[in-house]
Amino acid sequence: MYQNFLVFIRKAWHAHALYWSNDETQQSAKRSCVVLSPHPDDETIGMGATIARKINSGSRVVLIVATDGRYSQEYELITQDKLIEIRKNELNQAASILGISKSDIFFVDEIDTKSNDSRLEEKFNEIIDSLDFVPEEIMSTSWFDGHQDHQACAKIAKKVAEERSIVFRACPIYWWAQGPSRSHREKHSVLNRQLGKVLDLKRAFLERGIKVDAKEFSDKRKDALKCYESQISNISNEENWDTLDSDWLATFDRRSEFFIRQ
Repeated sequence: MYQNFLVFIRKAWHAHALYWSNDETQQSAKRSCVVLSPHPDDETIGMGATIARKINSGSRVVLIVATDGRYSQEYELITQDKLIEIRKNELNQAASILGISKSDIFFVDEIDTKSNDSRLEEKFNEIIDSLDFVPEEIMSTSWFDGHQDHQACAKIAKKVAEERSIVFRACPIYWWAQGPSRSHREKHSVLNRQLGKVLDLKRAFLERGIKVDAKEFSDKRKDALKCYESQISNISNEENWDTLDSDWLATFDRRSEFFIRQ
């Protein structure tokens, strides 16, 4: 009964969020952008259609990947270095489908779930400073996802955008897929987790988000997502290999991609 209630809350929020969001499809398509993705795949899961639309409209998109994704799985039959190599290759393939040039992809190579925020911020700024254009927008994940890598990227991306006086858009991943009452807050106390759920619900239903039409580029996003075989299938027949749930991924198969100003 409780699980059914949570599913109802999630679906109600999705419908509410997309209906009341401000439509930025045209404005977004015209803005050049730097994407800070916590892991190889986050850029495709939550922002793939928006990225493809930008590039199709002639706007430049640079993709910066914060961590190497080495701890996305429990594995014994392949080496850690091999999984890192696999995930980088998957990202390069997915990015190519979305239209991102290989020269516009940067790997920071922080350790998955153990990134140094100060070093990540420094490298993020260095990469932006090295570009031959001034980006008009930064996109990343959302603080409300709760996952430490997603939170770190959201915090850094927002700070850098504010310092440079450019647009920042946060794309909720866990927050969207699991629903606003199920924030990913493992390290918090029980009381803080429950309070967080209440605050998340309040924000979810009272604040207007931003949407970008995804229909025209949804097939590209789906094709790009298929490149992440290590995340959607057990590529080495490991006993404890963890794959992204199809129902979880299905929440992103929507007519618009959703962002918040954070």
